[in-house]
Amino acid sequence: MRILMKETHRGSANGVDIQLYEAGKEYPIQPRLAKIFISAGWADEIPDKPEPSKLSPAAQKAKADRKKAIAAQKDAARKAAEETAAAQKKAEDAVKAEKVSAEENTKAVAEIPTTDKEVK
Repeated sequence: MRILMKETHRGSANGVDIQLYEAGKEYPIQPRLAKIFISAGWADEIPDKPEPSKLSPAAQKAKADRKKAIAAQKDAARKAAEETAAAQKKAEDAVKAEKVSAEENTKAVAEIPTTDKEVK
């Protein structure tokens, strides 16, 4: 974490060594001590600057292409999983329908009078 001191104060990042932090100077500092200085109003946090890309334009394009390819693979995997789930659901529904049909056939067969019953 980096801070800009607004006032000069002493502080210790490790609890042992005391250092002078001068007003108007920037310091890389441990977050614990930085929070103390900031909360006391003695310093302001300096936001981290994003580092400029060190990749060549060709490498940047390759990186972007890889990201697109990964996104496409994830999308294809998601679609395949959805299709598999739909096919599994359809198969389960067909099995249930077959079972219902078999039960109905069993009931129908049970209701058919047998020759023994007719003879009596």
